[in-house]
Amino acid sequence: MPTPAATSPLDVLQRSGKGRAKYIWMLGIGVYLFFLFYSGKDNMREALGQIKPSYLLALILIEGIVLWFRVSKWYLVFGFNSRTTAMCMMSKAAGNLTPARIGEFSPLLTERFRSAKVGTWIIFDRLLEAASTLMLGAVGLIAVVGLSQGYRMLGWILLLIGGIFASLYLLSRRSWLESATANFTTTPRRRSLQNKLPPSQFLTAPHPHLSRAT
Repeated sequence: MPTPAATSPLDVLQRSGKGRAKYIWMLGIGVYLFFLFYSGKDNMREALGQIKPSYLLALILIEGIVLWFRVSKWYLVFGFNSRTTAMCMMSKAAGNLTPARIGEFSPLLTERFRSAKVGTWIIFDRLLEAASTLMLGAVGLIAVVGLSQGYRMLGWILLLIGGIFASLYLLSRRSWLESATANFTTTPRRRSLQNKLPPSQFLTAPHPHLSRAT
């Protein structure tokens, strides 16, 4: 009679994770319905009645495009799968609910998403969004304040953004850093500089207290 295959702890965790996903969906829908009931459907109907349908459709379209671009960045890094979607939505939702958007690092609190690549990407994504905010702010500054001051501020913003991206690019080129370190340790100029320096008295001469003791 064949014996049943042993169940590994990983299989148990995967099945429990699928079960928890259903409860998370139910909890999310419940929270949404609670806020819908709390705000009052009459108030929502009145507020929507005061908005032009074209503005509402434009808002929905712009929000959809922005959300698509925000998630697409994560797909390019981690691949197009449900894991990436869950990680991105978890990061953005927690960021919206926490001061200074510190909650965007929430995926690192889970064992499923905790890795150096995820943490590095979250930091880089925050820099990208900060750069986008600065660029849009510069465009608004040009339109509101004036072309002269706007162009000056835009130049400083572009310089700041360029410095950030240049620093990140140099840090990402590990081979360059390793070759620069190797060249510095083997260059003839460094060896000649070492030969010109006087030898350390601390290493060559015995300590007076030690000489008396001996």
